[in-house]
Amino acid sequence: MIWEDGRYRMDFEGLERLIDSRTRILVLCNPHNPCGILWDRDTLARLAELCERRGLLVFSDEIHADLALWGRKHIPFCSASDAAARVGLIFGGPTKAFNLAGLYGTAFCVIPDAQKREKYLGALEAAKLSEPAIPTLVSTIAAYTSKTGWLPALKEYLHGNIDCVMDFFSRHQVGIVPIRPEASFLVWLDCRGLGLPQERLVSLFREKAGVYLNDGAMYGQGGEGFVRLNVGCPRRILQDALEHILNAIKG
Repeated sequence: MIWEDGRYRMDFEGLERLIDSRTRILVLCNPHNPCGILWDRDTLARLAELCERRGLLVFSDEIHADLALWGRKHIPFCSASDAAARVGLIFGGPTKAFNLAGLYGTAFCVIPDAQKREKYLGALEAAKLSEPAIPTLVSTIAAYTSKTGWLPALKEYLHGNIDCVMDFFSRHQVGIVPIRPEASFLVWLDCRGLGLPQERLVSLFREKAGVYLNDGAMYGQGGEGFVRLNVGCPRRILQDALEHILNAIKG
């Protein structure tokens, strides 16, 4: 990932340098976590070409796909090109968008290539993982077919929560710049303006503000100076957390 003009883009040259004779699989986040990027078709197609040329499978994690925001469209990896359909396996599920994480076995896999699909199904059978429970099947089908309006209402509420974060740090310029996500309920906060080493940055949020955010360094070296904020909560809790952060910085 390369940070450029206030957003990230995929570093294809750097990615190719990381591939060696032992590399077999590339795991893709689509939409990206923690940055909330909806990858465009050209980027996905270029990635598929690179992986096919180097003999890699692509495991595309699309668990946040249903949470594309502000009218944007999610592009499934395997639909990006013929090469993507040949090398790709899409993994998804209703747990993020429909709050079904408490049900075991709601995840699904989409494999366009018939040979790969046959091998995968055979492995599931052998591991006795091919028969999810009836409540799981019923709940998953209901999530994707019911007309309750859950998902549009959820997205509208997330829009408001994300706007709340953006407006708050626009009004209180204390060295934190939120990056508006294109998908999901996670906001990547650029805290480099605080000038703190990562350990002290995490301590500021967790110990001084009493707000537990994900340490950006857990996502790799490029995550230093960042934290991840989950805005999938009631707005009053989010507003309270933001005030705690502000007071911790000012205090």
